[in-house]
Amino acid sequence: MSHHLKKIAVGIETIDRLKIRQSMISETYGKIVHSTRNMPKQKEELIKTGSMFWIIKRYVLVRQKILNIVPVIRDDGSKACEIELDKNLPDEIPNQWYKLDFHSMDEFEDSKCIIMDIDQIPLEGITDIIFNELPKTGDGSHAPDELVKQVEEFDLGYLQLPIAWWTTNPNKCQFQGGFQAFNYGATKPFTDIFRSEPEYWTHKFHEEGKCSKGMGEQNFVSEVFRGVILPLPIGVMGKYVFDNPERIDKLNHTWEKQVLPAFPWDFTSREPLDTTIQYSYSMNNPYVQIIKDTPKFNRQVRIIHFAGAGENPNLMHETEEEWVEKLWKTH
Repeated sequence: MSHHLKKIAVGIETIDRLKIRQSMISETYGKIVHSTRNMPKQKEELIKTGSMFWIIKRYVLVRQKILNIVPVIRDDGSKACEIELDKNLPDEIPNQWYKLDFHSMDEFEDSKCIIMDIDQIPLEGITDIIFNELPKTGDGSHAPDELVKQVEEFDLGYLQLPIAWWTTNPNKCQFQGGFQAFNYGATKPFTDIFRSEPEYWTHKFHEEGKCSKGMGEQNFVSEVFRGVILPLPIGVMGKYVFDNPERIDKLNHTWEKQVLPAFPWDFTSREPLDTTIQYSYSMNNPYVQIIKDTPKFNRQVRIIHFAGAGENPNLMHETEEEWVEKLWKTH
């Protein structure tokens, strides 16, 4: 297990400012050093594989490799130690990767945890997903036959993810990482694994052609997890783009090819239906219909993921569309 240090970058508001300060230190001392009063207990381990994680404005934004740790005597005669750091300060960790920190927050102990991205909106019926209990860690009764023994022997847990049915590229991840449900502890290693090599993970999947630059947290979660992934029923999460009829048509076409074949077995209406005719009609509706400038989604859908974060000016948290505001206030 790797050991690391966390330090608050006092008076620093951006990575650029941290780079400027460290450049000045390097010019003065010929190297980048950070002085601290106490010698770390895991000195040798830190020198071998450890890093300094800098906290800037309450967030861990950057990792810097530790090169050496030596004892020193300060001008006032007090003992201290100097931590020498790598001069190559990496770029800021993309925002979407911070959700991995929630997997190891002890405040959530003994709880079912759900992580949802800010670019998602719940529809009716979301409570069924929120309050549905997940199997306990080590419970093999919900695992595939070939995994039952491993789950019970190694006390493995469960992770629930939505299926990215709109992704037709076989090289892309089949899951959408913006919704993650788990019992606390089942996914706790995520944080340490990512924090040990953040630059590696934030570049790995893009370099493999599996995602856009800086993205890939869904690939990380599905690849690193040692347990059972429980997919939400296909179609429970949907994708939406503003003012793009061609993309809407493509989503409807993909829904017909990817989702409808799973019905009626996986169809669970988010609203009660009184008759089999209503059930059949609702099940076979398109993914989304635009009626009076307002999208009407298939009753299978519980969560809408808004596409285009960072590139589309009409993001759901900026749009003036009344139906978006109404959904937020209602659900």
